[in-house]
Amino acid sequence: MSVTSQTVNSAHDQFSSELVDRCNQIDLRRIGSVQPHGAVIVISADDRRVMAVSAQVDRFIEELSPSRCGCAASEVLGLNELFGALGDGGYQDSTGSSRRVDTFFRGRWLSVSLDEDTPAGWLLLTIELSEDARVAPGVVARHQAAIVESSDATNLWREAVRAFADITQFDRVLLYRFLPDWSGEVVAEECLGFPERYLHLRFPASDLPSSARAMYRSSRVRSIGDSFADPVPVIAQEGGGGVQFDLSASPARSVAETHRVYLRNMGVSASVSFPIQRGSDLWGLIACHHRSPRVLPHHVRQIGIELAGLISSQLLGFDAAIRMEVIHNSAHLLDRALGKILDFDALRSDDDLKSRLMSWCDGEGFAFFDGTDWRSIGAVPDEMALMAVRDIALADRSADGVIAVDDLSRFLGMEVPSSAAGMLAVVVGGGVCAWFRPEVTGQIAWAGKPDAWGGIGPEDGLLRPRHSFSRWVEERRGHSAPWTEFDRHKGVVWRAAFVRRFSIPSATW
Repeated sequence: MSVTSQTVNSAHDQFSSELVDRCNQIDLRRIGSVQPHGAVIVISADDRRVMAVSAQVDRFIEELSPSRCGCAASEVLGLNELFGALGDGGYQDSTGSSRRVDTFFRGRWLSVSLDEDTPAGWLLLTIELSEDARVAPGVVARHQAAIVESSDATNLWREAVRAFADITQFDRVLLYRFLPDWSGEVVAEECLGFPERYLHLRFPASDLPSSARAMYRSSRVRSIGDSFADPVPVIAQEGGGGVQFDLSASPARSVAETHRVYLRNMGVSASVSFPIQRGSDLWGLIACHHRSPRVLPHHVRQIGIELAGLISSQLLGFDAAIRMEVIHNSAHLLDRALGKILDFDALRSDDDLKSRLMSWCDGEGFAFFDGTDWRSIGAVPDEMALMAVRDIALADRSADGVIAVDDLSRFLGMEVPSSAAGMLAVVVGGGVCAWFRPEVTGQIAWAGKPDAWGGIGPEDGLLRPRHSFSRWVEERRGHSAPWTEFDRHKGVVWRAAFVRRFSIPSATW
């Protein structure tokens, strides 16, 4: 059922911001517990003694328990057997600091990993109950070929969710793309086991705060075996409290309670997610959901990691192709515009060039800060707003030097005319070039009301995410049409041509 609302008001924005701040204060690396399908053993790197274990470690190695913390690892038969399995098979990451293996151990299939934290001086051994799942090499090769042969981004996204659905056999696979404000949009979906559909719906940035995004930048996979199961503490001695070791490398590391509740509210028990990078940037996520508990073995997760890397490579390839297209189609315009930009009166008197320059990024206004003053054509904000743009743009340290916003009033914290609701700005040395777009009223479909957090639990003080993920429609005002990747590439190409034309050696005018 669809509900329509006006733009989320400032009180709700403030409340959501406070909740996000609370989320970001949680140190996900030192959460002090593991998921109950697994166990961890912390071992000192120098003398190989057991420093800490998760409380239920004896489910996996019956001769080991918290009471044996301090013993030599070599005294524990089960540890010797698992170290042998890691040495005999599995695979090692590119840094040499992690090993992974799937093995049949004492009557059960386990996924075992060993990660070394050299600065801290300890080893992290993780044991997980997993499946005896097998993926035929021909299946992987077929999906790899389909991804590589994708002719455009939409086709790539479609092939990506098909591949992950086939390989993981999870009930639903979503490809989730981050937008400039860190909200996200589901751009592709493969769904067999859930009645809900999220294709083309958005999720607010508060659903994945910066602390969680930071973890995705350093971890290539995140697995949750059962969101309904309680975590198990890691302790250094029997009856001890939680030990705050950095567990970020452990595949069985527990997750924040808020995230577990969030998944439960979606009807999701098991989840496995793979970050999609574009260069050094976090572009999006492949999120696989299952209605019942599941843990994929390491070799299946590794296939997912490799497919995610292949998708990332394809995205970079599409970026390069788009950039070449922009350069090819814009060469004449760039030459004419840059030839007159330092003589702005001459540019103003050229009606054809003015029109082409403003419409190049589908804008209706263009302004240029030459290091001293702003010069403009078409519909642009007032002088005060332009000076705020200058200050923000010149302080920007992004790699591409491009700032694209579709809600300029909120971005600047001041009112701007509806004729200049959106802006794409390019830093060129000590100058700034900016295109402006008018307001476009329209609707955005969200997966649940974006500000409908449940608040803070009165008993435990934990954050409570929203309960509903049903389609909710926002009537949006004060926004321009969104800036696309194609538009951003135009900004990058303009900046490169400008710097080259005027031989700007550094960020000084």
